[in-house]
Amino acid sequence: MTLPTISIANQGGPTDSLSQVMTGQTQGIAAGAQVALYDDDVTTPVGNATVAADGSWSTDIVLLYGDNALVARTSAADGQAATSNTVTYDLEPVLSPPSNAAPPLTATVPASAPSPHVIGPHRPHSLFVFGPAAGQTLITDFHLGGHGHDVISLPAGRFASIAAVLHGLHDVGGEAVIALNPRTSITVEGISAAELRAHPQDFRLHC
Repeated sequence: MTLPTISIANQGGPTDSLSQVMTGQTQGIAAGAQVALYDDDVTTPVGNATVAADGSWSTDIVLLYGDNALVARTSAADGQAATSNTVTYDLEPVLSPPSNAAPPLTATVPASAPSPHVIGPHRPHSLFVFGPAAGQTLITDFHLGGHGHDVISLPAGRFASIAAVLHGLHDVGGEAVIALNPRTSITVEGISAAELRAHPQDFRLHC
């Protein structure tokens, strides 16, 4: 009996791109089976995919700074597990600093902000500084990417890197949400998590 297999096609190596499209192939795995991609053998997947009719799979992921050791896992219909080859990326991102065309408007959210706390509208190139206990906050009229983009500054004690911030982005009702803790979240009105992930220069970390 042929054992089920799964492989990752990406070559890996040094990169300055936070986002990667991971692809691969399976054998002996039924179409529709789920593939989970893990980084450094952590228990939470960094990406999920579905096996296509031709045995292929694909998923978008966001790398962490430094070394990333990626492994794909899946299971056949009879429960036999399959683990792929390991692909390693070394992320050394080059992030564009915010534009200095105009002095930034700093909107510091108080530590005990009411819930929900709404910020906006505002002018381009605004800097929003959040503490670890800023409550539930909604940013309206956020200027994403491009010249004079806005910047969200988050506590470094909560996030180890900008990549970790991007990992934690999720959508609620089609809008990006950043969770600092169970009682503190930031919603960016009218902008999805995928759109924010594509603009890492819109984030900073502060001590």
